[in-house]
Amino acid sequence: MSKTHPLEQILECASSEKTVGRHYRVKEKKRLSICMVIIGLTMLLELFGGLWTHSLALLSDAAHMFSHLFSLGASFIAIWIATREADEVRSYGFYRAEILAALFNGVTLFIIVAWIFYDAVLRFFNPQPIATVEMLTIAVIGLVVNLVSAYLLRGVCEKDLNLKSAFMHMLADTLSSVGIIAAGILIHYTGKLWLDPLASVLIAAMILRWSIQLTKDAIHILLESTPKHLKKEEIVAAIRQEVPEIHQIHHIHMWELTSHLCAFTAHVEIDDVKVSQSEALRKRINAVLRERYHITHTNLQFESKK
Repeated sequence: MSKTHPLEQILECASSEKTVGRHYRVKEKKRLSICMVIIGLTMLLELFGGLWTHSLALLSDAAHMFSHLFSLGASFIAIWIATREADEVRSYGFYRAEILAALFNGVTLFIIVAWIFYDAVLRFFNPQPIATVEMLTIAVIGLVVNLVSAYLLRGVCEKDLNLKSAFMHMLADTLSSVGIIAAGILIHYTGKLWLDPLASVLIAAMILRWSIQLTKDAIHILLESTPKHLKKEEIVAAIRQEVPEIHQIHHIHMWELTSHLCAFTAHVEIDDVKVSQSEALRKRINAVLRERYHITHTNLQFESKK
């Protein structure tokens, strides 16, 4: 048996991870703050610009911008909550706040998509004149903002579901800005007003795609499913190769506390050895899990046939 109590192991790992997480989150929060400011200003510009020019494409893109602003704001708050210290009630800490924010963002996006589709159908049957020059000017500004925001988030989104989804939204919104510009040019030269609601439908389709994926990923983590990037058979083989004293590993459970912050529990069958020897085995197993698979939250129970 290990000398260290399982809960103490978990809290020890959580404390170490929390220190690293706080340092890393400082960069994330700074970039989130900058993105929220420029996106908020651009959203207001597109909102009033869409009302002024009668462009549904601009209004739908303003709604898309609002979804970004809302998502980034929720992510910012969730990160702040997630960096709170673990306590006796929540021994794993508050990491799940980030996933709850991601799920909430995904669900609210569906409402925005429904509104855009509804308004687009009305515009198809009742087209309105559009001030294309003003529409193009505002769309170009929106494109620049999306490119800047995507660049700011590019370096911090790899291991965070919220920021990854925000980055994906920025890429989608960049494409939607290009679509609005293309629609504005075509409307200016052809006079075909139905191109405006068509562009808004395409924007809504992109929002829907990202929201479905975001919601699925959040539910996958909340259901404590096995992380998609981890394979049980591969991990067991790696452990047994590095620690041949192990006879069997069973009752394995793997799940994510938040994006790419994984927990691992297992029963490990070994010879009937001293506690100090089992402690040495535990450290070797944890080294494999940490160095190869970035798993830092572990709880290993040793067993012997004798």
